[in-house]
Amino acid sequence: MWLIFDVGQKMTKDDLARFILEVADGSYSSDDWQRLAVNHYQDEKMEAARVKLVRYVLGYAVAPEEAHLSLRDRLVALAAELKG
Repeated sequence: MWLIFDVGQKMTKDDLARFILEVADGSYSSDDWQRLAVNHYQDEKMEAARVKLVRYVLGYAVAPEEAHLSLRDRLVALAAELKG
């Protein structure tokens, strides 16, 4: 299921967490990637999650405590952390 957002719609942590889960499942669109992963957020928690998402997907080094996790598991944990 792809997320569709109005350009003027305010993004919430739950919205971003849902998108991260879609990325984990490989069910996101390139338009959503451009709107949600490339966009910068003023909320510090959302911006930190966005940066981690991009770094994970692009294959940058991960923290040693996360190295044993698959990309999907890292993304699921990131979404849960953002919601929490």
